[in-house]
Amino acid sequence: MSSHQSTRLLRPGHLGLDFTKEYSPLELFQLTFSQSVVQTLCTNTNKKAQRRIDQGMKTPWSPLEPGELYRYFGVLISMDSGLGCPETRDYWSRARCYSLPFPRTVLSRTRFEAISWALHISDPDTDGQNDALRGTDRYDRLFRLRPLIDEVVAACRSFYQPRQQLSNDERMVATKARIGFKQYMKAKPTKWGFKLFVLSDACNGYMCDFNVYTGKQKSPTGKGLSYDSVINLLTPYLGTGYQVYVDNWYTSTALFQELHGIRFGACGTCRENRKGYPVTKVNDMPRNAERGTVKWIRQGQMLYVKWMDTWEVKMCSTFHMAFQGDTTVRNVRNTDGTWTSCRVPIPVSVREYNKFMGGMDLSDALLKYYSIRRKTMKWYKALLFHFIDVAVVNGFLLHKELAAQKQRRPLTHKHFRELLVEQLSLLHLVLFPVPPGLLLVVLWVQLVDLVASQSLSVTLAQWIAPTRRQQTGGDVFIALLMVSII
Repeated sequence: MSSHQSTRLLRPGHLGLDFTKEYSPLELFQLTFSQSVVQTLCTNTNKKAQRRIDQGMKTPWSPLEPGELYRYFGVLISMDSGLGCPETRDYWSRARCYSLPFPRTVLSRTRFEAISWALHISDPDTDGQNDALRGTDRYDRLFRLRPLIDEVVAACRSFYQPRQQLSNDERMVATKARIGFKQYMKAKPTKWGFKLFVLSDACNGYMCDFNVYTGKQKSPTGKGLSYDSVINLLTPYLGTGYQVYVDNWYTSTALFQELHGIRFGACGTCRENRKGYPVTKVNDMPRNAERGTVKWIRQGQMLYVKWMDTWEVKMCSTFHMAFQGDTTVRNVRNTDGTWTSCRVPIPVSVREYNKFMGGMDLSDALLKYYSIRRKTMKWYKALLFHFIDVAVVNGFLLHKELAAQKQRRPLTHKHFRELLVEQLSLLHLVLFPVPPGLLLVVLWVQLVDLVASQSLSVTLAQWIAPTRRQQTGGDVFIALLMVSII
């Protein structure tokens, strides 16, 4: 059962968070990767490591704890913040051309590689039970990802109520893993990988929900994959007055009529060869039509619009008017070969589609600008890394929404990630009470280690603040920084 409670928040744009509280980047990240989620990952990783050791593997292993896994996540996120080392081992290299002290102050290279080697999401004790069901309807292709994927979906739904405009599209997660449901999409920048159907807030790119496509299956409605993928993602929002924007692969008369019947607006580009598209010449576009020419026909609640731009654009909508006098700027070539800017008419459905369909593009841009691109042949690890990226980006967008509510200037995406990495790395500080007389001795020993590892400037500030906070409580605490130098 999910540790998140998914509730229906009636006001679009509302946050399921306490406005009076200050949320750090770490706390926003932990909305997705909570302590219970990370504990489950640790338990299953330890089981997987023990199984491999029992099978004769010689890799050294000690039990993985939640704090250490958070540190592992922090190192992963820091690797893709523009440092650009060609190989993972280079982040721990002492070569002057790299000389990156941060990773080795958080995890040793051997420990990082050991965690990467053993990392497992599902319970190894039940993996075999699911594998035995292969070829039957009860077989779950996402079983090795199931404990995490359910938590990520619940977190996406629970803490933010999207604004009225939603966008629905596909996303590709690159992988070279050998898995049957890996897809090829010619039109996408990422050609090979996992295909995700994603629902996003069209205004800020927040990922509200998603489904991982696992291959061709019998349609539960008999109306095709494009129909089912939209309905499945929109189910929590149906009947609430939302508006969804889709591309021409999803747009169909059957889908739009179904959504309109339950008070849900839909708008998208469309194909004339789709079933239900009006076969008539009433709104045919003349071959010599000028740019800005608008033709439309309405059948019940369905509006079909044609607009001449550089080429003919076809739209379908259930909640827009055909034309409201809007114009847009276009460059037009004159007969003498020169270009001039002029304003041409544009249907409101085209204008708002261009405005709101970009929500998915914004989400993809935030994910790809800083992304965990670790090479792995384990398919579920590729999706795990993607979900870490999603947790960071969704956390950053929640931070921006909170800042807007409090009329504050938000952090930049880069600064948010930097603070998150620092806070994740602080989780390797083990706090325990010590006699006051040992305080200076321990501090001196740790200072020598920090200077030796060339990381004093990175970690000195991390020493001061936690130590002072703990001393004010009554007991004297000391934070021991476990520095591993390879």
